[in-house]
Amino acid sequence: MTGFNSYDTLEPSTSNALEIRQLGRSGSEHVVQYMLRSVEKLTDSSSNTNWDVHQMAVHHRYDFVYGKALWLNIKTNNIISERIKEAMAEDPMLNFALSKGLSGSFTATLRTHLIHLEWCDNSWREYICDVEGEIRKTVKGIKALQTSDRPDIHCSLLEGVVINEMEAKVMETDDPQRSVPRRLTKELEDLTNLENLPFEEAEKLDAIRERLENSLLVLQLNIQTLQDISDHYENLANRESLPSEVMKGSFFSDLDSFSQRVGRIRKNLEIRVTQVNSLISWLRKKQQLFEGLLRQRSVQASCFLTKTSHFHLDRMEQIAHMTREETASMHVITLVTMVFLPVSFLASFCVVGFYSIDQSRSVLGGTSLTLVFPSCEF
Repeated sequence: MTGFNSYDTLEPSTSNALEIRQLGRSGSEHVVQYMLRSVEKLTDSSSNTNWDVHQMAVHHRYDFVYGKALWLNIKTNNIISERIKEAMAEDPMLNFALSKGLSGSFTATLRTHLIHLEWCDNSWREYICDVEGEIRKTVKGIKALQTSDRPDIHCSLLEGVVINEMEAKVMETDDPQRSVPRRLTKELEDLTNLENLPFEEAEKLDAIRERLENSLLVLQLNIQTLQDISDHYENLANRESLPSEVMKGSFFSDLDSFSQRVGRIRKNLEIRVTQVNSLISWLRKKQQLFEGLLRQRSVQASCFLTKTSHFHLDRMEQIAHMTREETASMHVITLVTMVFLPVSFLASFCVVGFYSIDQSRSVLGGTSLTLVFPSCEF
């Protein structure tokens, strides 16, 4: 069903409805159908309150001859029935409508319409206040991370380049294990705030924004439906085929009062639309703040990784330079070893040799002299 629909059988040429006098149906009637939506507070088993959008469909028929009305209300709970009972207890016009003729019964239908129409504006103020409080509670985590002295991104990058050049000089003259890692460790500690970013709060803000946009659509649909209902009854009063019995008494004054009250409800809903738009705009700014914090953390992490990679690259270059120096030293040592090793071997070989004199042997009546080496004998 659309937001509003109506038709009637006032014109004789279109009055093809069946007349049943026993049921109070003359065949001259008008039918109004509309759908309204509103927010209602629900309480679960844990005593937690939640807001949800509920719909209500209304079908109404009014007979212009017998003054009888048919109301068909479709809703998931009995809120409207309770409101109608309270209205009947307070307004005697709703109880004795038929005894006052067609004018009184028609006025009773207008007041019954108002019971339905006022329902769609009943809880919006409380709902908007609760949503605003929920937003304020959620953005506390984001405000805690917002700092007034955030560094400029370009200045930070320029500072990183200058510091890297200074670090390269420090590494040549000073102990690099003391100066550079200390600063990188400090930056790493600053980046640990990324774990404290309120991602859950950001998800809640997205959910709240979706609810507000849905509420905005509901309010706009209700405003259009109220406008259609008001236009319908204003046009009905200008119909020439409208029975004169209906227009007796306070018909026009009651119709004007009905139009004014419908207009007031519509104005209230327009105010709610303005409030919801304001909340959406405020919520969008908070989401942009959170996105800015994420971008800042991303830039800081990129700078940290860049500086860390430069530091490790410089360390690798230093290690490679030290390795080249040590390799050259080893080459010299190896060369010297290869040159002096044969000489040392021969010297050692000759040193271990000795002279041996054999007194028992004689050559030409003299003693025998023998030169003994480890591997030969002369």
